[in-house]
Amino acid sequence: MKKQLLSMSLLVSLAAASFSANAAMILGIDAGYYVWQPTISGSVDNGATDVAAAGYTDGTNGVAYLAFEHPVPFVPNVKLQMTEMAADGSAGNAIDLAHTDSVFYYEILDNFVSVDVGLVARAFNGSFNIGGTPSVMDDTVYMLYTAAEVIIPFAGLSVGMEINEDMSFDDNAISDIKMRLRYEILSGLGVELGQRTVTMSLKESAPLTKDLKFDGTYIAVTYTF
Repeated sequence: MKKQLLSMSLLVSLAAASFSANAAMILGIDAGYYVWQPTISGSVDNGATDVAAAGYTDGTNGVAYLAFEHPVPFVPNVKLQMTEMAADGSAGNAIDLAHTDSVFYYEILDNFVSVDVGLVARAFNGSFNIGGTPSVMDDTVYMLYTAAEVIIPFAGLSVGMEINEDMSFDDNAISDIKMRLRYEILSGLGVELGQRTVTMSLKESAPLTKDLKFDGTYIAVTYTF
């Protein structure tokens, strides 16, 4: 996953550098990379094992994303995002819920307030090793996507949030909420501070029920035009 994130980060950098001001008139790009430090809580083993008691430690995870927006009617915009989401426990226990989001969305409002709605296909490429029993999570789940942003005029600041909610096609339940504050340093280049919370009740994807929460702050470098 780290190699994939590095490749994604390089793609973000190349995309940001390769488009001219003329291209920005017909194609919008929002790209970024952030370091996320979530605290893990919850339980595994059908609720029998608390993850804190099992020695799971908070980790540092990387996230890279790249979104393309265009003026073609009825064709959705596209965003790709790759997320590391892992924690190590004692006695070789480990949780790795790395995933890639393919987001297809429409911008229904676009001025100093913007609103996006769409769908997410979240492909997990993860695994569990609990009590010496390894299992794999390679499911794809489908989620509703909503994002909103408010630009504060003349301040170089914007506040936003993003909500992904599982569509409940199976017994799993996943919620992913991000809130952030962005400051534009130079034209298009910004820094972002935010909070991301992912809650997961996994009942179908793995042999043992897992109720987990990854919750923590992140800091990002972004580029938009």
